[in-house]
Amino acid sequence: MKVLLFFGLVAFALADVTRFEGDKVLRLKPVLNEHVKVIRELANSVQLDFWTPESAEQVTVGMSVDIRVPAQYLDMVFTVLQQSGMQLE
Repeated sequence: MKVLLFFGLVAFALADVTRFEGDKVLRLKPVLNEHVKVIRELANSVQLDFWTPESAEQVTVGMSVDIRVPAQYLDMVFTVLQQSGMQLE
């Protein structure tokens, strides 16, 4: 039992910790096909984490899209979204 506890603690100590400091979750509302295209292009150029839907290919006009944007890409993503006229909720 002590050996199992020891290995469990070692595994926990060696586990890779992922930090999300500065990242933001955005809710987008594409209302035009152009907005859907912008989201898909962003997904190809930036490492976006899609929450809803599960991937860029599933994005359609009128649906709410929740994505996590890494901190280092926030300025670029906000600029692209502003230029496209897409709404943030």
